[in-house]
Amino acid sequence: MIDYRLELSKVLSILAQPWQEQVRYLECHRVDADELALEFDDLFCVADAKREAGELSEKEHKALHRLDHMLDRMSGSENAHLWTNEALKNRPEWEDVRRLARDVLIEMHAQ
Repeated sequence: MIDYRLELSKVLSILAQPWQEQVRYLECHRVDADELALEFDDLFCVADAKREAGELSEKEHKALHRLDHMLDRMSGSENAHLWTNEALKNRPEWEDVRRLARDVLIEMHAQ
């Protein structure tokens, strides 16, 4: 059984990193930028159940939903330009993602 909070912290830490660290992570793992959102989504999909089970606080849960909403707004073929290394560096959407990921991490470490 995986430690949900630990795995979530790892994924959020990557999302919260400066663009240079994100690009290094992607290159090291030989994946594209969309992998950042996919890794988050793999854990977010059970966030409601984790909240109901008491494994996430209400504040953590709400912060995760804000991050998920932001990533959802960035998805779709019309936003393919947001899922490049160049976008990680230059697009304000990615600054928002980093800020929201840091917000969740702060909530998780406040518990």
